[in-house]
This record gives sequence, structure tokens and C-alpha cells, in this order.
Amino acid sequence: MEQLAGELGGRVRVAKVNVDDCPDAVARMGIRGIPSILLIKDGSVIRKVSAGSTKAMLAQVQSDL
Repeated sequence: MEQLAGELGGRVRVAKVNVDDCPDAVARMGIRGIPSILLIKDGSVIRKVSAGSTKAMLAQVQSDL
């Protein structure tokens, strides 16, 4: 995740959330699988990818950036 953020040179912000520490955020975002990646724009989730390897998930969402 950090590598992707670095490659995108400030176009995105990357945040990791520990599901054990933030169960309210997990419920609010409708996260059902771990790992999950959410793309949020202007406060709304525009894309959600769950499960699988993180590398494969990143490849899926890069087209939306």
C-alpha cells in the first residue's frame, strides 16, 4: 500500500485500519472480508475490493485511480 501511494505521487491518500481497533468503521463501510481495499472519493465509496492477495487487489483498483 505504501509503495502504491509513493508511486502515485500524492494523488491518493492511503490509510490502514485495524479492524479489531475500529469495529465501528468496519461496520459503517460494510467490510465483510479481510483484506479489503476501498476507494473513497468526496466521502463516498466508489469501489470496494475484498479478499484475495493485496497485490492482485491493487491491480484491480489501479484502473479507477
